Amino acid sequence: MDKFFYKNNKEVNLEEVKENPVIPHLFLHKGGTLFYKIQKGKKDPELKGILIRLDSKSLSSSISEIEERKLYKQDDAKAPKRKVEEMKFWYDAAMKLHEALDCFTWGGFAGIKLVNRFSVGGLVLEGKNLYFNPHWVHERSERDIILRLREFIKREI
Repeated sequence: MDKFFYKNNKEVNLEEVKENPVIPHLFLHKGGTLFYKIQKGKKDPELKGILIRLDSKSLSSSISEIEERKLYKQDDAKAPKRKVEEMKFWYDAAMKLHEALDCFTWGGFAGIKLVNRFSVGGLVLEGKNLYFNPHWVHERSERDIILRLREFIKREI
């Protein structure tokens, strides 16, 4: 599925709307508007991705809004409620990682972008992208995460 549509069936310009790198199923318009992606046409072999505009301006409030408005009920994908639980899981991991990053004043962490990746065994720093596996983050204490982040600093110095 490489085409997405807004709720009014207007095709999405993928140069203006990008998938959120931290939380799956959320998209961000270049103007700052958040969208929640659902699938329509369960029996159709070419599933149609629909983006629903959210009123929320932050990631945490957008997840709450999806639950309050019960937007997952409009989703024809398998286990739509599970998608919301995944979003919470990714968000919690990202916040735990942010708290650990806030302990550092090293310039290499300034402006760092978090990117979710299940394929990463833990944390991988490539340029200004910090790839993380949320399971690894949840399984580790804050101390373990900080020690791993220190390894990146030692490598760069």
